[in-house]
Amino acid sequence: MALLMAGLPGVVSQLLSNKDVSFLRRAQLLHVGRIEDRDARDAFVKTICDAGRTIDDSALDMAVTASEGFAYLIQLIGYQAWDIDSSRAVITLDDMQRGIEVTKAEMESHVVASSYRELSERDSEFLEAMTLDTGDSKISDITARLGWSSSMVAQYRRRLIEAGVVGERRRGIVGFDLPFLRDYVKKQMGDGVTPLEGTAQ
Repeated sequence: MALLMAGLPGVVSQLLSNKDVSFLRRAQLLHVGRIEDRDARDAFVKTICDAGRTIDDSALDMAVTASEGFAYLIQLIGYQAWDIDSSRAVITLDDMQRGIEVTKAEMESHVVASSYRELSERDSEFLEAMTLDTGDSKISDITARLGWSSSMVAQYRRRLIEAGVVGERRRGIVGFDLPFLRDYVKKQMGDGVTPLEGTAQ
């Protein structure tokens, strides 16, 4: 027998820390990571075509971009766009736009909001410092903005990576890994947040 399960990293860590599920700690853990655009595109096309429908090229491009390589989003966007009018042979650009709107609302309420609520105040401050960049963030910039020690910044960087909300792009550079989290953090901070020039390159 085999059991295959999937979940957000933070939730998986909480589950594995439960003393009643020690058998899960002996299981093989695989980190999916971000899915390449070409693989996301293939997944959309194969799933749709295997079910007897097709998709406009423009709608497909939009789906791949909106999914941001996030496995759950690929599934959810495809489902919502399909469900707009399942009787039509072709998934159109309008279907995809409407499907993505529904997906964003569902993703925010079911995943992003709950993930954010589980973070500590310091975790949130780290994320707020990241929103001041228009793209990925340099650890040195985050350290300067927060006024924390290097060891403290490293500690919270590690916590957020383990929670699956932040990812390391390369040495000294981090970015948001959970789709729509940047905008959600900004909303929690209130209006008036202005991105700074000079984002990490």
